Amino acid sequence: MNHSLFVSTLFLVTLILLSGEVSAQYSSQTQSSRTNDELSGVLLAEVPPGHPSEESMVDSHYVPVAGKTVGVVPPRDYSVEQLSELRLQYGLSAVRVDPNAQQYDNALQAGYTPSTIMVAIFDLYTTVDNFPGAWYYIDEPVEHDCYGHTGGSHLFSPQELATIHDYVHQIRPDARFVISSYKRCSHNQIASTYCDVMMYSGYKNWDELSLPICHVNIGWGDEWETPWLPGNQNQSDSWTDMQNTYGSKYSMTWINGGGDEYNDLFGHANSLGLTYVWVWYGGPIDSTTLESSCHAAWQNGWLNKVPGNPSDVEDVEEKALPAGYALEQNYPNPFNPSTKIQFTLPKASHVKLEVYNALGERIATLADETRQAGYYSEQFNATGLASGLYFYRLQANDFVETKKLLLIR
Repeated sequence: MNHSLFVSTLFLVTLILLSGEVSAQYSSQTQSSRTNDELSGVLLAEVPPGHPSEESMVDSHYVPVAGKTVGVVPPRDYSVEQLSELRLQYGLSAVRVDPNAQQYDNALQAGYTPSTIMVAIFDLYTTVDNFPGAWYYIDEPVEHDCYGHTGGSHLFSPQELATIHDYVHQIRPDARFVISSYKRCSHNQIASTYCDVMMYSGYKNWDELSLPICHVNIGWGDEWETPWLPGNQNQSDSWTDMQNTYGSKYSMTWINGGGDEYNDLFGHANSLGLTYVWVWYGGPIDSTTLESSCHAAWQNGWLNKVPGNPSDVEDVEEKALPAGYALEQNYPNPFNPSTKIQFTLPKASHVKLEVYNALGERIATLADETRQAGYYSEQFNATGLASGLYFYRLQANDFVETKKLLLIR
């Protein structure tokens, strides 16, 4: 595209955006999510025939296994070093984070990528626009007591869930909208029609939960709460009921080894054909529980265990290459004075990443060189620039994409 045509295009786009599109960034739907201190747990390389003996594993580390995922949700304040240890030493290669710039950035620096990150939805537009991820999660959006009260911000209506699902797929076409449930009622069955993945979040069996069937209308039309699952003797059977009810949508689950042994639970996950398991440790992660859960995952083929200590990310896993070119939305956005711009390259490409003002004048060049396939992040510092709307443009071989960013002093 020649410079004059690009300037004209930018000016036209600016007029459209300034007429009201930017206001969409401030729309919000406050939503509840399980805290990071509550949850914990792995993206999983083919297990070689036979495991090495435990005697030979004095100095060893865990590595991911292809086709299976165990996810970790670390405490919010985990440093880059602590996150790196979870990924490199214990093979926990998927992570759930809040839509918090520092926590998200720490995860990226620790070697996690958008394809291995689950982001809890607090505010729909802020979360999905600014935090690229593989999954976007709401914790128990329709759980309630017999009076229709919920422990979260509010009970989500079918319309709200449909809006969230559609927006996630509009902005992040390859991502999945995930919700969890623990109560065996028809409202969760209805909610499941508006998500891509259902998770079991009780961490116990149905009988242990001692939940009544409430028969209360919570604003879901004429749908009253009715039981749909029989009582079960253990957490594993509750997983089976979830799969019988939700089918292929029940492909991942939270897991806790308090009532049932981790070994039994990872084994049952195999029998159900689950491909994702996210371990909940119930608080700060202690090394004993971490080791016991990873050991059980290894015994059941969810992780591999190899001699020696990991020296860097490439010793643990060959990081999956991006499937295509992509330019992500900068975060934070709006920003002051700096923001991060991420992009992916599926193959070696000459990359040019530039920032323009609303007049189409180039004000910064963040990259202009050949780079190998992979995930990249560039920092843009707007010190000295006036508040307003700006544009950033990525050109990589034949791929060209432009996005907006907003500087507010």
